[in-house]
Amino acid sequence: MKNLLAKLDSEKIAQYLQLNNWVRGEDYIPGRVREYLTPDQNDAILLPMESSFTDYFSVLESTLKEIAGFERISFKKLCTKLINPSCDLLSWRINDDSTIGGSISFNSMYENIGNIKDMLGAACLDILNPSTYHSKVNTKEVQEQLALYKFGQTEVGSYILNVLCPLGYYQYQLFDTRTEQLPLSRRINLNVLSNISSIQESVRDGGSEMKEKVEGGEISVNFLNSLASLYEANKDSDLSLTAAWNNDIPLLVEPISKVSLNPHCIDSVLAVVEDYTPKQEQNVEDSFYGKIIKVEAEAEVDNRKVVDVKIATIGAELRTVTVSATLNYVDYFTLVQQAFQEGLTVKVTGIRTSTARSIKLSGARIELAK
Repeated sequence: MKNLLAKLDSEKIAQYLQLNNWVRGEDYIPGRVREYLTPDQNDAILLPMESSFTDYFSVLESTLKEIAGFERISFKKLCTKLINPSCDLLSWRINDDSTIGGSISFNSMYENIGNIKDMLGAACLDILNPSTYHSKVNTKEVQEQLALYKFGQTEVGSYILNVLCPLGYYQYQLFDTRTEQLPLSRRINLNVLSNISSIQESVRDGGSEMKEKVEGGEISVNFLNSLASLYEANKDSDLSLTAAWNNDIPLLVEPISKVSLNPHCIDSVLAVVEDYTPKQEQNVEDSFYGKIIKVEAEAEVDNRKVVDVKIATIGAELRTVTVSATLNYVDYFTLVQQAFQEGLTVKVTGIRTSTARSIKLSGARIELAK
């Protein structure tokens, strides 16, 4: 208990009380112990301002329990509220046959966390540097912002990824509603929900709003890419996003607080991604390093002329990118089989043809990485 109480600052507790309409009374010991009256002024507490008292922690614990009792919350919840920054909560609910017990496969969790991180990063950069396409999303500013976020707990019946989005210590200060200088996390959260809603509405109505927002830099291709990845990863699941807005910061307009992701929108989203992604030079020789994750060939050995492989490599944003290559069966199957079975790193080279979300190599050759 002492370790928990040691994280609290008496001056900040005093600020919290004043912000919540407690009335400062006379100092019990000038400069060392303050009296605060409840908002209805029917009761009072004593708040020790110096930790030099031998009974400081026991008195502080007793005082906080009185405050918690008046506010009708638990002592632990009050301490959590005082120690942690104000947060919005984004709840991503994944509901399918595999999550009914409140668990999720490691691979699915890893993929969804990566896609959510990509979406938050793209939304962040759309605010800081509006553009149709960001050549790099994982900037220093984005990394610093996402480093503040945390995952919370789940519940039985589905799997929920609760993302805690710190806003700052607004439990200790009044937010100026006359300005629109919302905390960056709040602006990101508002953008994520409104973007998904407007994109799906545009697809449903056959309108041009999605293209117009991409052209105007309001929604980036990078955001659309992350949304398409969430569609793909959860095509057999019900995926929804709900926001619980922290009341310490007033909402200037009525926000969208819940959206259900509709995988049927994926083709329309991918079409816009393809149209607005800067085109790479095509039909040029290129090389990639990585590990073989899939091998395909004709079932009948006598009919095998080529072997198709998929290689996982690391892209510019430090996310896994899959490269597809077609190889001569006679020349390369033995090497491919060895590398696949032993998990060896390979170098594949060929003529690249790329789309916005895939890389293919034809006339390819492969070797073990040196």
